[in-house]
Amino acid sequence: FSSFSLISNSTKLLNKIMQLTIPLKNIAKIRCGTSKTGFSKKIVSKKTYQNLPISAMKNYIPILNSSDIGKYTFNEYKYIPITEFSCNSLNSFKDNRKLFMARMTLQVRVVANDENVSCGKVNVIYDISHEVNHLFLLGVLNSRLITYYYTEKHKNSHLSGGFLSFDTVTVGEIPIKLDSKYYTKISDLVLTAMINNNEDVLKKIDNLVYDLYDLTPEEISLIESK
Repeated sequence: FSSFSLISNSTKLLNKIMQLTIPLKNIAKIRCGTSKTGFSKKIVSKKTYQNLPISAMKNYIPILNSSDIGKYTFNEYKYIPITEFSCNSLNSFKDNRKLFMARMTLQVRVVANDENVSCGKVNVIYDISHEVNHLFLLGVLNSRLITYYYTEKHKNSHLSGGFLSFDTVTVGEIPIKLDSKYYTKISDLVLTAMINNNEDVLKKIDNLVYDLYDLTPEEISLIESK
């Protein structure tokens, strides 16, 4: 009975999370940076890049892979030849309001990037509606609520070890609740998290997202127990 009740509660919570929301794909474009075979073998370290002739440097672009992406922060850039990417991918990298989402991870991990930086097998969320604060969106995506939603919604397609596969189609279905009164509150905390990513700041963002989606204490406890 308790197992059935837990399943029922999870289903009810998923349905509630999706109420009065719009799918991410309706407010942004989403694409994979590259799926080109063998691209990783072309990546060089920052030191190697800096030792290249100036004439060769212009043929490279900074790159982030999923392993480089945390919640709000990312590792030092590596570099890769521009020729590894399609024109459409290169255009998406130029967007100074883009977000990079790691793929095949245990939880949602997204960073903002305002430079002309590429990515490997990573989701690029770009061309975000100018009516939506992109740092607010970053905070919502990185919240425990969205990891819970994605884990429960796609639990039948989990990879071994509990890893989640964040493909562009299912990422595009993530339910985003928009309320401008939360934009500044969440984006201000996100700016802090991008500099000092500590548990206290992450918890404050989570709590605002719970409030945004109008969750009850019992529903929050269900998410926090996962």
